[in-house]
Order: sequence, then structure tokens, then C-alpha cells
Amino acid sequence: MNNHSLMYIDSPEGLYRKDYSRRVEGFIDFSVSNMKNISEGKIKCLYVKCKNKKFLQSDVVMMHLLKK
Repeated sequence: MNNHSLMYIDSPEGLYRKDYSRRVEGFIDFSVSNMKNISEGKIKCLYVKCKNKKFLQSDVVMMHLLKK
């Protein structure tokens, strides 16, 4: 199973699994609540291209993790 397979296990149409989406939301909530992860109101993005180095708005991080 590759890293992205968790998103699609229950969905042959390619729709996101609800539990994956909830986990992403939980990660975003945790990141926002943890002051060491925040810089100027932005959080670090875990998306591969961002390499956990870019600070972005939480909604952008969520879209990176859900769509990419």
C-alpha cells in the first residue's frame, strides 16, 4: 500500500475517505493550537513539495493534504 492509498480505500471513484479528512482536520487543529508551529498566523505544510518548511494559511495546508 502506498502513502496515498489510505485516502482512497473505500472509494473507487477517487473520493476522499471521511476518516482521512477528519484526521487532516485534526492535524490542522493541533497545529494551529501549538504555538511553536505558528509563524505570523501560518502553520508548516507537510505537503511533499513544501517539505514541512513553508508556513502557509491553514486552509491552504488542508487543501494541499487533501488534494495532493
